[in-house]
Amino acid sequence: MQASLVRALIISPVVLVFFAHSGAVGCIAEPQEPPSAASALRTSFPELSAPVLDEGEPLARAEDGFILAPIAGPGTFRSIDARLPRLGEDAIRLVGAAGFEVRVHEIGLEGAGEQVDRAVAYRRAGGTSFFTVVPAGLEEWLLLEAEATRADRAVVTWEIEGATALEQGDAVELVDGEGVVRMRVTAPVAYAEGGRPVAPRLRVEGSRIELWVDAEHERVLIDPIWTATGAMVTPRNLHTATLLTNGRVLVAGGHDGNYLSSCELYNPATNTWSSAASMINVRATHTATRLPNGRVLVVGGSGGAPMVWTEIYNPTTNTWTASGATAAGHAAHTAHLLANGKVLVVGGGFNAKAVDIYDTATNTWTVGPSTHADHGQAASVVLSDGRVFVAGGYSSGATTAAEIYDPATNAWTLVAPMLVGRNTHEAVLLPNGKVLVAGGYNQAALSSAEVYDPATNTWTMVGSMSNGRSFFGAALLGNGMVLAMGGDAPSPTSTADLFDPATDTWIPTSSMVHTRSRFPATVLQNGNVLVSGGYGRGLLAGSEVYALNAAGSVCTTATECATGFCVDGVCCNAACDAGACDACSVAAGASTNGTCALLTGPACDDGDACTQVDTCQAGICTGASPVTCTAMDECHEAGACDPATGMCSNPEKANGSSCNDGDACTQVDTCQAGICMGASPVTCTAMDECHDAGVCDSATGMCSNPAKADGSSCNDGNACTQVDACQAGICTGASPVTCTAMDECHEAGVCDSATGMCSNPVKADGSSCNDGNACTQVDACQAGICTGASPVTCMAMDECHDAGVCDSATGMCSNPAKADGEPCTGGSCVAGSCVADGGAGGMGGAGGMGGGGAGGSGGAGGMGGGGAGGMGGDAGGSGGAGGSGGAGGMGGGITNDSGCGCRTTGSPARGAVFVGLGLIALARRRRQSR
Repeated sequence: MQASLVRALIISPVVLVFFAHSGAVGCIAEPQEPPSAASALRTSFPELSAPVLDEGEPLARAEDGFILAPIAGPGTFRSIDARLPRLGEDAIRLVGAAGFEVRVHEIGLEGAGEQVDRAVAYRRAGGTSFFTVVPAGLEEWLLLEAEATRADRAVVTWEIEGATALEQGDAVELVDGEGVVRMRVTAPVAYAEGGRPVAPRLRVEGSRIELWVDAEHERVLIDPIWTATGAMVTPRNLHTATLLTNGRVLVAGGHDGNYLSSCELYNPATNTWSSAASMINVRATHTATRLPNGRVLVVGGSGGAPMVWTEIYNPTTNTWTASGATAAGHAAHTAHLLANGKVLVVGGGFNAKAVDIYDTATNTWTVGPSTHADHGQAASVVLSDGRVFVAGGYSSGATTAAEIYDPATNAWTLVAPMLVGRNTHEAVLLPNGKVLVAGGYNQAALSSAEVYDPATNTWTMVGSMSNGRSFFGAALLGNGMVLAMGGDAPSPTSTADLFDPATDTWIPTSSMVHTRSRFPATVLQNGNVLVSGGYGRGLLAGSEVYALNAAGSVCTTATECATGFCVDGVCCNAACDAGACDACSVAAGASTNGTCALLTGPACDDGDACTQVDTCQAGICTGASPVTCTAMDECHEAGACDPATGMCSNPEKANGSSCNDGDACTQVDTCQAGICMGASPVTCTAMDECHDAGVCDSATGMCSNPAKADGSSCNDGNACTQVDACQAGICTGASPVTCTAMDECHEAGVCDSATGMCSNPVKADGSSCNDGNACTQVDACQAGICTGASPVTCMAMDECHDAGVCDSATGMCSNPAKADGEPCTGGSCVAGSCVADGGAGGMGGAGGMGGGGAGGSGGAGGMGGGGAGGMGGDAGGSGGAGGSGGAGGMGGGITNDSGCGCRTTGSPARGAVFVGLGLIALARRRRQSR
């Protein structure tokens, strides 16, 4: 909401209409609902309905009713701050200067207030009340129906609390406990239906104010007005208004048709004026400068001609003292207190280049260096560095000349001229050290403005005011903006504008209640601006105060606030710039609107994106749960969090650092430029002869193991299988090696799977065997070797034979004949036979029996007489045919020299017996098998 703006002058009245007296008025019509009443208003008073319903700013809805909405811009001229109740039965509150408050009960007002177009309306018996906002504050328009209108009794009665009501002519004044008039009630106009004026009048009855109207049984519209008081005793213009150290304002001199010496004091605490001691001299267009000791030096001015006389006002004693004369007369000049305590007076009147300097320490005047150009009706300021800047003025027309006085050198220096010539303009030092020059006159009132930069000695045109202004007022506000108001454009105006140095633009603000020019504007100690007197539609005695919003008032920008701070939608006593951790409104968490409170607990943003949970702690946003930076992978280090973004840096590890590329098929992984690169890939080989080489699985690092086709050749690793082939991935052996005994002295062994060789275990010693040598008659195994024993002993069969040699294959002894002629018994050996010397040949032996072999060749017939046949045992085989001439030989018999028969191998007689026994045994076996 816009600042509560107190108007010190009689402000366009805040209009409040009060309702019918509690006494009976006969038959009163039922209250109309506000929309119906608005329609009746437009019908009965078409020319007056617009100010009531369509003009002005609307009231703003508040929790307990309605308050004055901002009029326009960041501040306003307003005499009363009015608060309307939610229900008509409750009191209306009117707050004036210094917190003075009156509570007003309108008898008969009822029901909830309702916004109708741009007004707020309440029902009442016999009519409707409409409230609207006007520059002066609150205005009430009362529409009374014909049945409620009587000339012989009051139509509206107000009950007053907090002030004493006193009749003062046609008005009623409200006086505080000290007898100071604080507010005034008037009823300037009333109209009967159709627009005919009727006479209203006010009367005080104890604590009540009654409103009477000269109308009978006809619909009327009445406009009573409540205003704050604040008028000077004497109307005046072209006067001065100086802020004293005690906060009051001294108004001196001026013109009201005559030059004035009278003075008055304004008290901001009570918004009242009182007379002060008059000056020694009458004067207007003079200057009044507050000195370091709190006194006020008044210089020059006109009392018919530019004056040289000066005087000093002492606030403590309320007296004036002459303070000498300047060398030249000055009127419409400028004067400034210098840092050295002296006062510089420049130009004006007919001596537009003249300069005089007052020494406060010695109370003496000296002539200063003249300016280079004429500076009557000029504007000047003290720069930030203590030098004095003056620009423009009048010299056969508006001038552009600008120059600077340096107290250190007591000299003037011309600087860059203004871009537009002007006089009766205003100059204000901005907080940035630049100078704003605005308005003035140059053949017409000027709306243009320009800014001078002492640092660069340059001028820049800036935005223009809403209208031209000369002889106007300007003041620097506490929020850094410049208020320009009133002036001639060409006739006096009430408009006001605000200059924003941040944008070099002007915005309109609340207009003054009265049009006025040729008045001073004074910045009060609380930052408000007092305008007093001047000329409008005539000479003015009234004053007005422009106020920015006070702390706690609703706002939208800091420019609306006297404190310069708009926080959480209200004007705040401090910057309250801790974000979410402080608040200046109750809605935002503060205990009081307008007072900055430090908060604990709300979420906030500490400006560090690396803290994930930020909360307020005693007005400080404290971060917690910091971001933990972890390496994004094995080839990066854990980085650091960036407070601006909350993102972690991601530094790469040194090349060659070990890592895991996620592919189990690479056996050596290392970082390269932040990327994990795999090397030494797994080589998949066939696990055996029955599988093919597979493919590595990157997830497990294991190779697949595809089986070869069944029947593929392989080696099962068992040398004892002679045919190996793959079956379902398994090498399966077939055709196993069959181990047999290597001979009769070994058992059948076992195959060695490693070599495929059979073992060769020996039989037990003594096991029978055949050593393959028929010459050994007893064979037995000894250490795995078949060892023959009982060898056949070969002997000579007779004297004509040598002992033979056993034939290993047959076991038969050879029977080698001795050489013929070898001696033998009774003869000599011939062809293996002993032949007697000269005997006849013996008889051939009888043929052998059975199956004997062929008889041996008959021995040759012995020479001479043959010897008798040898006696033998069993006959041998059939003898062969008798040799010719000689006796047949004995069949295989061996002659026993001893005469005893020797059993010979293969004796036919024994052989036959054995053969017969064998045949009998065989026949018996066959029978058993059947």
